[in-house]
Amino acid sequence: MASIRKRLPAVAAASAAVITVAGTMVLPAAAVAVPNLLSQPDTCKSGYVWREATGPGDHVCVTPGVRAQAQDDNAHAADRRVSPSDPTCISGYVWREATANDLVCVTPGTRAQTKDDNAHAASRVQSDAQGSDTCKSGYVWREATGSEDHVCVTPGVRAQARDDNAHAADRRVSPSDPTCISGYVWREATANDLVCVTPGTRAQTKDDNAHAASRVQGS
Repeated sequence: MASIRKRLPAVAAASAAVITVAGTMVLPAAAVAVPNLLSQPDTCKSGYVWREATGPGDHVCVTPGVRAQAQDDNAHAADRRVSPSDPTCISGYVWREATANDLVCVTPGTRAQTKDDNAHAASRVQSDAQGSDTCKSGYVWREATGSEDHVCVTPGVRAQARDDNAHAADRRVSPSDPTCISGYVWREATANDLVCVTPGTRAQTKDDNAHAASRVQGS
């Protein structure tokens, strides 16, 4: 246990790492919450359309103007990177982060808009109240820590959880030491969930937990 505690500051430090953008812009790596809303199939309320910033599966509901902006930013993505092999943004641009892997370079204002749209995604969809403890269309129970884990996630996130569980032993220091090897951190889907996953998966898990209530039928 002592060795585990020694590793905790290192994990915290890693999560607080900064991203240095070419030029003078430096942003915290965790500055923007990145929920995974790629498979939300609900129909948008009047006045909103699917954003589709990261493809046809991006069903965050936004205004038509925001959707057009996303398409334009995608078209100019290559021009705003340091090089084809380096996704770092040139000066004046930052990663959009509509999802955890969305590294399209946009203006800080567009990034802020994206964060706000993600935060309001649940309130912009049409859905019917049909009871509780049942996921809305497009979501399934995560079951990362067992059949009682009823956090609603996309099918892809559930598959990722199963894969991480299958590789849990390979990512630990030893069978008796749950400390993660370099490059991995505890998932923490629950307080006792010490399965080692990538930092991106940990962030996804935290976000899924935060949005759990909004993805249940009747919410």
